[in-house]
Amino acid sequence: MELPANIATKENVLGAVNQALKNQTDYTARVITKLYTDVLPKQSTSQPSSPAVSDEQITKVADAAANKTVAKRYEKLDAMADTVTHRIYNIVNDAI
Repeated sequence: MELPANIATKENVLGAVNQALKNQTDYTARVITKLYTDVLPKQSTSQPSSPAVSDEQITKVADAAANKTVAKRYEKLDAMADTVTHRIYNIVNDAI
């Protein structure tokens, strides 16, 4: 079995981690938006006042929450990526 030459590079691992973080951020934003629009009680139509929260505000809050979550996870994932890179490098070079 032959492993690709770039399997143990930091760029390859970081590329995979960054894509996973982007996917998680998008998913978190969609979930928070769905929570605000579908799950939480809606304002009564008998009240003539304007909506308490606009869709744009919900999207901004969802993005901010997702970005905060990603920032915390990124630090942990970066350390894990370094560990995986070293382990793969050691496997490839028979150091283990």
